[in-house]
Order: sequence, then structure tokens, then C-alpha cells
Amino acid sequence: MKFYRIGKLSLGLGLLFAWMQSIFLESSLFSSSAGRTGGGTDFIVFFLAVHALTYFARAWSASENLFFPSRRVLLISGAGMMLALPLFLGIRFLLPQTLDLPSAAAGLLLSASGSALLIGQWSELLSTLQSKDVALVFGLSPLAAALVIFLSSSLIFFFFLVIAPLLSAHLLFFLGREDAEEELSVPEDSVEMPFWRVALFLFCFYGANGLLMSIFPVVFPSPFPKAAQLADWVGIFSAVSVAAIFRYYPRANISNFYRGAFPFLAFSLFLFSFSPFRYISRLFLEGGLAFLDLYAWLLLFYVASRAGRRRISVINGGLFLIVLASAGSHLHLLLKGNMGFWPGESSLTTLMFLALLFLLLLIALWDGNGLLLQWNGETSAGVQGEGEMDTSGEGVTPPAQKDEMEEEMTYRMRILPYNLTRQETEIVLLLLKGNKDNTICSSLFIARNTLKFHLR
Repeated sequence: MKFYRIGKLSLGLGLLFAWMQSIFLESSLFSSSAGRTGGGTDFIVFFLAVHALTYFARAWSASENLFFPSRRVLLISGAGMMLALPLFLGIRFLLPQTLDLPSAAAGLLLSASGSALLIGQWSELLSTLQSKDVALVFGLSPLAAALVIFLSSSLIFFFFLVIAPLLSAHLLFFLGREDAEEELSVPEDSVEMPFWRVALFLFCFYGANGLLMSIFPVVFPSPFPKAAQLADWVGIFSAVSVAAIFRYYPRANISNFYRGAFPFLAFSLFLFSFSPFRYISRLFLEGGLAFLDLYAWLLLFYVASRAGRRRISVINGGLFLIVLASAGSHLHLLLKGNMGFWPGESSLTTLMFLALLFLLLLIALWDGNGLLLQWNGETSAGVQGEGEMDTSGEGVTPPAQKDEMEEEMTYRMRILPYNLTRQETEIVLLLLKGNKDNTICSSLFIARNTLKFHLR
């Protein structure tokens, strides 16, 4: 995929991230009703709850075949509902004081649902791309969000809330016009990916990640002024670096990439325990979290690309779990702002230890090979001898499957002299087995244009 297309994808997602980050950080957005609601924290929690429930409703309706609006309808609806928030900001001074709170609730409810619809559409588009391209979008979208926030600081906040959703929907419409409408198919004999394992990983990781984010302000006090915290440049640098590693390191793939987080998290725990320079520990911690965050993205889109008609429900179900678990990042606002309770620094240090140990244990127990290296009913982890256990641990390899593996190895030996890349080799193997274009795109997590490029 050409780099300018990656740039447009990153900008479109970055606009939505910047929009959401801005409404959380802009205190004036919630100040008008603070005296009657207990502060802006209630609105943030309300926004995240509706945002998550929109993903759940979209996933459920898609799985039950209840409601399948066109992509254009979803884009117009999403952008239109996001504009409800600046509309509230524009008319709140004209309304009587008794209608201030209901107007705020209505604006946030609609904008939360609208942003979920647009992010869901962006995610569906990303599920049609190669994993290397998804990694670049993962790294560049936070950078684009930071740059958008920095450049929009000279604009009136009201105009930024209007421009961001419209421009993001515009980019999504033209970028997804060709790729997003392609119907991905899954071979009839393919093994379904166990989504419950993916859901468990997503919820556990983002729950621990949210807990760490909630105690970052106390455990790692920033040496920079508050105005400079609009963009967390440490996290952005980590995301870009990790995306570059996955994109350009030849041995990186979605079956083993999560293991790269282990040394970063372990060294961060060591520095946090024995070094007086805690901010250095945060650098390694951000790097480890970035490894796992990218792996979670790739894992979700990989499984969704092989789900066929269940792709929409898988993507939105995964996003629902991510938002639900990540809500822990606002735990400190609830405890401190509404309940007047917040643990001391020693208790937060203990929570930090527990969260890091939990992530290290999660990495050690997670088996990426057993989950991901399934391909058209086979396992590509290697040829197994007769009587050996397969990678799922469910029994011995059947003779018919063993013959298919031996046939695949024969094909691989024949095409070895042509010095093809890994992806070109997999395409040739699928062609030799008689698979059609849609099946190849779905099996290898690539777009139709990518396949046509390799077949030229």
C-alpha cells in the first residue's frame, strides 16, 4: 500500500482520537453543569458508557442479522451525531438553566454513539489491510492526533469539534469505497478462530493497562507543564517505534510479536523497584504496553478478517471489550472526584507491582502459535509426525491432514529456488490448492489490490 494512503488512514483515525481526547481535556465543556452534577467526571463516564454500549449494540445486531445499514448511512449518521456536541455548546447559553443538564446529556449521548460508529467503520476498513500496514496506521494515528491537537490549538474549540468528524468521515468514505465494500469470504473447511480467547486477552490486557494509566499521574509525575500534556509524547514515540519494528523487522509476525513486551515490562519493574529515576522506568513501561497494544490490534483484525460475515460483530465486540476494560483509566477520577477517596502513594505502588506482574504472567501464559497459525483447517507450525499431538492439543494428527501437510512441504520445496517473499509463497501455495481470490485475501489478511499486485 502506498504511503500516502497510509497517511490518510492515520489522519482519519487521528482526527477521531484528537476529538475524543480534546473533549476529555477541555474543562470548559463540562463546567457549565459542574455545579449541579458533581463535576465533569460524570460526563466522561457517561460518554464512555454510551460509547461502549454502541459497540455492543452494533455487534449484537450484526450477529443476529437484525440491522445492516449501508456504509454511507453509517458515515452520515456517525458524523451527524458527533455534531450534536458542538450544537449543544452553541445553544447552551440560549437555553434556560433548567435545560442545561438535559441538553448536555443529549449532546454527549449522541456524540458518543456517533464516534463509536465512525471508529467501528475505520476498524472494519483496517481489517481488510495487511498486518504490516495496520501496524503503520497504529503508530502514525496517535502522532496524527497529537499534531491535530497542536495545530487546532489556534482554532476556536467549537470549530474543531465540527471540522474533525466531518473530515474523518470524508476520508473514510473515499478510502473505503473500494476496499471496505469487498466481501471477504472464509473457506468452508476453515477452522473458526476461538473468539473467547481473543476476548479474554483483550479484556485482561486493557484492564491492566487502564489500571496503570489511572495511577500514572501519581506514580510518574510529569516534569512538563500541564499544557504540554495534551499529547503524551512518550506514548506516541513508543507507538511509532513499535510499529516500525513490526513493519521492517523480517521475523516479526502476529504469532510471536507479543513476546517483545516481556523484556520491556520486566526491566521497567526492575527500575521501578531499585532505581530512584522512576521516569526512566516509565519509558520502558510505555514500550512494553505499546508492544501489547499493537499485538491486540493485530489480533482483533486478524481474527475478524477470517470471520467472514461475522466480521462486523467480531470487530465491534472486540471494541466493546476494549472500551469497557479501558474505562479503568478513569478510575482515579471517580475515586478522587466523586467519592473523596484515593489510596496513598504506597498503595498505588503496590497496585503498580500487581498490574506489571499480571501483564508478565499474561505474556508467559499466552500461546500465540496455537491460536493464530491455523490456516484452512490446517496448522502451519510445521509438519508433525504420525502420533504427535497437534498444536491445539486435541489429539493426534489425522492421516489425511498429514498427507496434506506433506503435499504442502513438497510445494514449498519446488518454489524455494524462485526466492519469493513469505507472503508471495503463501499466495502461490493457496493458488496451487485451487483457492479463489476472495479466499486468498481472507486467509492471508490482505486486500484485493495487494493480491493483484503480487499476481502481476
